[in-house]
Amino acid sequence: MKGKIEEPAAVQEERKQLREELEGLEGEERERLLREMAADPLAADPQEGAGKARIPFGPFLAIAIVEYAFFGEGLFQSYLGIMGI
Repeated sequence: MKGKIEEPAAVQEERKQLREELEGLEGEERERLLREMAADPLAADPQEGAGKARIPFGPFLAIAIVEYAFFGEGLFQSYLGIMGI
């Protein structure tokens, strides 16, 4: 829980570039970029704490696929048995 998940350097660099671009814009272009940044969760700085960490989804999806490949049918049948179906 005390470990820190570092963001990739590319994400940090992109956030830095967006902020630099934002400083040079005015009017409608600035508002458009602010709206885009508000819609993009990676445009905001990461918050501290375990509950706020940005965890990649891919590894969990890969683990789920492997589990399903080996145990899926048995788990599914057990679930149906528990549900009484």
